[in-house]
Amino acid sequence: MLAKKETDRRKGVILSAIAGGTAGLFTDLMYFPIDSLKTRIQASIKGQNFVKEARKVGFLKGISASLVISFPAAMSFFAVYDGGKVLLSDVISNQASVSLLSAAAAEIAQNLVRNPLEVCKQRMQIGLHNTIWETLRSVHANKGTFHSFIFSHSG
Repeated sequence: MLAKKETDRRKGVILSAIAGGTAGLFTDLMYFPIDSLKTRIQASIKGQNFVKEARKVGFLKGISASLVISFPAAMSFFAVYDGGKVLLSDVISNQASVSLLSAAAAEIAQNLVRNPLEVCKQRMQIGLHNTIWETLRSVHANKGTFHSFIFSHSG
């Protein structure tokens, strides 16, 4: 009976991770045009016509990085969050604490997965690079791998 309960708990975590990953993919796909516009406005130089400059880059520039990272990032959040709740509820009786710790761990996991390709997406959106690999090589060569994890919005 205990093995059945444990199997059901694991299936629940896996199902939640897949559902969360799918939801993240669709959310990022729908949000991409707004995100692209926001990134270009933030990166524009004062007095520069960002709409004119954006046309030079291409409106969907960076969507490949967004699509590559969306599912695994959202999946990691839900897997860690629900998995954390399952594991921690066995040792911590306060459910608010369980939820808080699980959510914090899930955010850290998601950011570790998402941040490097978020850098790629933003750099591609403003026209600094053409491909994910070109961007990753440039960030690694100029800033180092660790820098790309920590400083996602720096130049």
